[in-house]
Amino acid sequence: LQDADILILTNLTNSPLSNPDASLGEFCSHTIQTLKNEGNVLVPCYPCGMVYDLIECIAGQLTAANLTHVPIYFISPMAEESLAYSNILGEWLTPNKQTKVFVPEEPFIHSSLVRAGRLRHFTSVSHPAFNEAYKTPCVIFTSHPSLRFGDVVHFIQLWGQSSKNLLVMTEPDFPCNEAISPFLPLAMKIHYI
Repeated sequence: LQDADILILTNLTNSPLSNPDASLGEFCSHTIQTLKNEGNVLVPCYPCGMVYDLIECIAGQLTAANLTHVPIYFISPMAEESLAYSNILGEWLTPNKQTKVFVPEEPFIHSSLVRAGRLRHFTSVSHPAFNEAYKTPCVIFTSHPSLRFGDVVHFIQLWGQSSKNLLVMTEPDFPCNEAISPFLPLAMKIHYI
């Protein structure tokens, strides 16, 4: 950056100042409790980045809680490609996961989850295969974290009137109160982590 005339920064957040382990623990405990109460969990997210860690974390917690029968759905026009590329583009990964890219070991567990049928990916809710596979209770990762477009709108309308269900907001770029305001009143639980 020496002698730079202009420096443009985007997506600045205070999140790196906090320990993500506590947030992941909170995410997992709320998710497991909701699923045990026969509710569904909706996580509005981008089709890359943090979603890989959230899927990995919740899959482990589902196994620990004997909830391996609960499906995890990743719905995005880019879901399949995103999952595939995450295993081969390792320069942005933590050093531990980077070493797995260059050996015959996948850095994330989502490939094994897909092979086992625990993680299913679809381009949209209107895909015929989704309608055949869909069962509840479940965890759904879908876009968009703004709650203004994408399949997330469908699920908020579908699940929003039941207090058994949970909406987990994780993106710091979208204030929770502003994002959910068009859908109010909602009976579903909402957590901003």
